Amino acid sequence: MSTIRPLPRAPKHIPGEAFSSYVDRLAAMHQVDLLVILLAVGIITEERYETINGYGILMSEVQLERFCIATKMSREHATAMLMSIYDGVALNLSGVTADNASALRKRATDEWAYFAGTHVCPQCVSENDGAWQLAWKLPWTFACARHKCYLVAYCPGCERKFRGGRRDSRLSPVFVRHVPMLGMCNNPMPLGESAGRGKAAVACGYPLADIPVKPAGQSVLSAQKQVNEALAGTPRTICGVPVLPRDFFGDLRSVCALILYCAEASDLGRLSDVELAAFTEFAAKRNDTLTRRRESATPRNGERMRAFIGPPDDPELMAAVVRHALSILGAPDQEAMADTIKPIAERCIARTSKARWAVMEYFRFSERIAPAFHLALAQKSSFNRAVGNRSLLAQENRYAFEPDHVPQLLWATDFESQFSNFFPEVGSNYARRFCSMSLVKLCGDYTWGDTARLLGLPEYPGIKLANRCVGFLADEKTKRQFSRALHAIAKRLSKENEKVDYGQRRKTFSDLCDIPRDDWLRICKQAQIGPGHPGRRSRYAAVWLWSYLTSGDWTLAPALEGDNTVNTREVYRTMLKGVLVDCRGVLIEYGASLLAKNCT
Repeated sequence: MSTIRPLPRAPKHIPGEAFSSYVDRLAAMHQVDLLVILLAVGIITEERYETINGYGILMSEVQLERFCIATKMSREHATAMLMSIYDGVALNLSGVTADNASALRKRATDEWAYFAGTHVCPQCVSENDGAWQLAWKLPWTFACARHKCYLVAYCPGCERKFRGGRRDSRLSPVFVRHVPMLGMCNNPMPLGESAGRGKAAVACGYPLADIPVKPAGQSVLSAQKQVNEALAGTPRTICGVPVLPRDFFGDLRSVCALILYCAEASDLGRLSDVELAAFTEFAAKRNDTLTRRRESATPRNGERMRAFIGPPDDPELMAAVVRHALSILGAPDQEAMADTIKPIAERCIARTSKARWAVMEYFRFSERIAPAFHLALAQKSSFNRAVGNRSLLAQENRYAFEPDHVPQLLWATDFESQFSNFFPEVGSNYARRFCSMSLVKLCGDYTWGDTARLLGLPEYPGIKLANRCVGFLADEKTKRQFSRALHAIAKRLSKENEKVDYGQRRKTFSDLCDIPRDDWLRICKQAQIGPGHPGRRSRYAAVWLWSYLTSGDWTLAPALEGDNTVNTREVYRTMLKGVLVDCRGVLIEYGASLLAKNCT
């Protein structure tokens, strides 16, 4: 190949211009075919010009050096015209090369970029000698701040995406044998009798200045400003936490894909007329496709979740979607984000009920989005998902306690300070049972019946109690407050070095039906009370002592087994106010001796 020499003239460098736009203007300035310029600047050789790929996306070191020599352009300005300038910011181009067109096309789909097309602001093109902006090749650029209008995606003449490339989808320039027509559509006309093929192909030639634009409101321009700042490398904030641009665009892409997958226009807040029309048209086509797929699918296959693959072409549609996605990502905390994303999350799980928990992985939700989506789903999900061992708080913490470390009745001080207000129409002991059952659920994937058995509670009444108490937690705010309080107890219990084995205590004192006569007489003497009838006061003292030692519900004490009648319980309650108050201190000392003897 001949040595590269500087060209006698070159167009003025326009900040933000795309590489292909600059080369077009270079060829037009010299009034030569595009092929001549590509050879002159060293992008292709005479032997390999037909296989050029990755045009305007990537450039080898050799090509870059030749191009800079020919155009007298700095390396910084030259690389700034390539899509690779967004690598690590809005795109991930690692592992792909310019000579692998199929890999580039797949990466464009995965990373949301228009490698073979672009949006355009007709007024900017008219004012800048036909120059096109590189940022227009990203779906994230949907409005022009300078002219306060939406960008345009399709040419009115050929009805194709601007600079859509060859008909065979190769990522290479078209019409290399023609002098580029600046300020006009250079797409090949659709195939037809007059379109021509090969060298005889006809360019569209529609004047871009004749394309009308639609004005964009302040909210659209504000959203575009946020995106532009991230494209420039400015860190953004998600849930109040600063993140790098590459993480910001990854999260933005995930949320936008979710919105496109299942949202309706009513979920997106206030939209402009053009945005509403664009999204309504898109949603109608999407839903129609879903309906046809359901009708054609066999019951065996059912519905498969299909995320929106690749970016939409319509700037007005992108404006509506991105603005709502930014409002979700801009929430101050996870709970606020959960509230914002909830309507879309509910539509998503309604459509994919069997795969609801795969959604976060399917849409590649990061650790910044997944917790909020989890919270939004949990409110409509099982107790285990919302509060129990599968909840977000449980995933964030690894609790170090077992069901045996939980008493039948949650500790009275904890219940009174944190839980008593949650269950206004439930008796204190029953509400404490439910709190303990809920705490056990943090230990494993247990049913309510399982938790009742593990705590030594009757299974069926335990299930009925749980169903009743869960009803008091139906409100999202209440459920979250209960969850936070419960997990705070779990954290504290996990940190205790010497945990009480309440399960073992219940086994040890499962035969505590009475206090031996000699022990009872000694207790009464120390407490200065009468022993009463044999097997009467001592029996009720055994009920109290069992409840104290095991932190259990006194109504389930072994001493009452077989005689748990209304009259018996009334007698016990009467003694709680009299005799058992007088001997409580001595009973506690006696219980300590039993623990030392049997539970060491």
